[in-house]
Amino acid sequence: MHARYAVTFERGLRRQQLAAKSAELGLHVKFDSGRMLLVADEKTPVLAGSEGAAVGQLFDADGRKLNELPQFEALNVLLERTWGNFVLLHEGESGGNVYRDPSGSISLYRIAGRHGDVLVSDAELALSLGLLAEREVDLDFVVHWLQFPYLRSARTGIRQVREILPGMMGNGSASDWSEALRWRPWDHSRRKSLPSGLRDLGNGLRLVAERAIAAQTKGATLLLQLSGGLDSSIIAACLAASGASFTAVNFVSRSADGDERRHARAVAERFGISLFEIHEHALRGTIEAPLERKFRPGSNPILVPLDEAVENHRLEIGAELLVDGGGGDNLFCYLEGAAPVLDALFAYGPREALHAAADVAEQAGANLWQVLAATPRHMLPKGWRHWNEDRRFLKTDSLLACADPHPWLNAPPLALPGKRDHVASLVHIQHFLDRRVGAGGAVIHPLMAQPLLESCLAIPTREWVRGGVDRAVARDAFRNLLPASVIERRSKGSLQGLFHRSFERIHSELKDLLLSGRLRGLGIADPNAVERAFDADQRSEPETQMRLSEMAALELWLQSWSAD
Repeated sequence: MHARYAVTFERGLRRQQLAAKSAELGLHVKFDSGRMLLVADEKTPVLAGSEGAAVGQLFDADGRKLNELPQFEALNVLLERTWGNFVLLHEGESGGNVYRDPSGSISLYRIAGRHGDVLVSDAELALSLGLLAEREVDLDFVVHWLQFPYLRSARTGIRQVREILPGMMGNGSASDWSEALRWRPWDHSRRKSLPSGLRDLGNGLRLVAERAIAAQTKGATLLLQLSGGLDSSIIAACLAASGASFTAVNFVSRSADGDERRHARAVAERFGISLFEIHEHALRGTIEAPLERKFRPGSNPILVPLDEAVENHRLEIGAELLVDGGGGDNLFCYLEGAAPVLDALFAYGPREALHAAADVAEQAGANLWQVLAATPRHMLPKGWRHWNEDRRFLKTDSLLACADPHPWLNAPPLALPGKRDHVASLVHIQHFLDRRVGAGGAVIHPLMAQPLLESCLAIPTREWVRGGVDRAVARDAFRNLLPASVIERRSKGSLQGLFHRSFERIHSELKDLLLSGRLRGLGIADPNAVERAFDADQRSEPETQMRLSEMAALELWLQSWSAD
């Protein structure tokens, strides 16, 4: 959702500079006291109180939107009784206190400077405010981004900038700053609970989803990116139940793997909403440098034309928010592996583990013995140090010794293997949720709301595969609301066909970009390996295409920061 803001808890020169520059840019002072200054544009929602403010929106336990910020005397009580898409800012005795809710909907970056720190929403605003005089690219970030793909840490691509990750609370001043995880996924993950049946679990999940999605979108005109898959269809059902004003958009690929019109049309017809279809031939087919700078690379360049087409349609119809099902697979515990078998064994015993193995086998199209043979590999603890590496096309001497930490991955010693995988998948999706969002953003991923995170983490992984289907609890929750063709489908839509055709069309541009760019000049990319990868027999491999195009996204990002 839209949020462009900056805040400082520093006094003196830093505060004076921020106040003067923000006035030049036409930003509004949203909170001003002896210790804290918050500025934002006119579209940014801010709740101001006597001792601080919240950027974004807060709701009570029943999903009612708060119109004023409660007192801060009992901060823990406030956070336990509210949720939302927000960053909380509070002036303390020795500096500032900040908290970012676990959905991560509102971006939060901390910029260190000689005259004090500033917290800011995005890089373009930081540049406009004159906060990034040094702009030194962090080369360890560049390597980490490729070597440990999709592991987002507090490190950003600009050395003086750190992200405050979802669920984190920071406090102090520039000279004494500390952070701690305030919202822990493991606090909501049950080690053992008796199966209550899909019906009870589904009913509970549906109620939470309907309330959370209605609260986040109430009062706005909406465009739903409706793929025809389960996750976006669930959002459509929740929006319809809330009486929201929304239309939908669907992308149609030239190949069968990306043509889900039948399913999207069925959902649109069920809820009586208009559906606009974007066809592949309407997308532009060239690489273009990003129009704005970010603290991390933006979307994969092959997918940028699709993002642009959807955004252009949103602007044409005047929708205030683009709503999508981002994170649905991760939230609804779509695990491709045998970890739920171990969870069932440890929580319920051998009999239930065998039933779980049979369900996993049916879901995967394998036999029982294959699943049982694969199960032991999930026994080893997983965390940030064990994040899967990808060393392809990188020079050996540029590699890092280990991955950066992510606080969500610090699992307790007795955490169940499947639940470790569930939490890791939620970390994985954080890499993607804001890659396409422009400065200020008009995109919301309502499935990432805190009540839904907590509800789904509390459901044992064994229940998500019951009956031999993926996301079983979510399917059962909306079985009577969605078309049977959506609930019962076992295939998933894919953009692989589009990806392959687009890659082939621009592969010469990609090759020139990578062989003449900064990744090579910095000694990070191995030019010989990259050149071989563009040979006709290698570049047709989907994993190679994804890897090379992601390297291109990083290269374009690097060039955007060296443009001036």
